[in-house]
Amino acid sequence: MKHINLFVFVQLLLISSGSSADSKRLLSSPFLEFSMSIKDSFGNWKENVFMQKSPKACSAFKKLMGNTWTAFLHGNGIPNTECPLLPVIYKGPGFDLLLFEKTNLPQSFFYGTYKFHMYYSRSNEIFGCQVYIIEIKRR
Repeated sequence: MKHINLFVFVQLLLISSGSSADSKRLLSSPFLEFSMSIKDSFGNWKENVFMQKSPKACSAFKKLMGNTWTAFLHGNGIPNTECPLLPVIYKGPGFDLLLFEKTNLPQSFFYGTYKFHMYYSRSNEIFGCQVYIIEIKRR
């Protein structure tokens, strides 16, 4: 069983400048954007081979994670599982990578190296992003 430890930063803290009610409103309204790139046989990235933009970032991500939402959040040190998430820095014990097999994310990919960009945006302004590079190999 493989585990991964992630430091999850709710980057939208940068935009909260008012009361906690304003923070909650801001956290629930950004878009969640994904773009995927793939490395070709020459080692160059083919950018934006897949793109997705969904309103209400937290709810959209919750839908993608499906039944693993609670375990994923608890593994990242986030005790509250309701949207919106509070704008603080979370540190968790990690989670089992096998959780991804039970999500609503695509379950099959060709062998290769993929780069996933996840953005939080509102009015075409990016408030935070995460980049994951994943290599899928034969066993």
